[in-house]
Amino acid sequence: MTSYSFCGVAKNDFDRLRKKYRSLPDDLERFCKFTLRLEEEKGFPSSNKNYTHLKIFEHYAIYKAHIPCVSLRGNKLRIVYVRQKQSIEFIVLELYPKNEKSREDAERIAEYIENQK
Repeated sequence: MTSYSFCGVAKNDFDRLRKKYRSLPDDLERFCKFTLRLEEEKGFPSSNKNYTHLKIFEHYAIYKAHIPCVSLRGNKLRIVYVRQKQSIEFIVLELYPKNEKSREDAERIAEYIENQK
């Protein structure tokens, strides 16, 4: 099992969306495994169609990505997550459907960065 955790209100986002999209826990697990495999094979992290660098720091990086969701039949979920360079854990900062928000919450990202200092 891939390790992921939620930061702050991201757990509330996950719980709310899990009620709507029953496949979400499996989709998140599948996303984490795929991303780890992509990192190993292609020297990821890199920006491409489904992954975007938001911030890169010495010990961690923040990304935004599309998550394929079985319940939604497509890449309509977005995730903002942190990858520590020394760990394989994913820290989820935000999880939202594309139709609810068009952009990530910059305040959440700034709050996480501030807490890391």
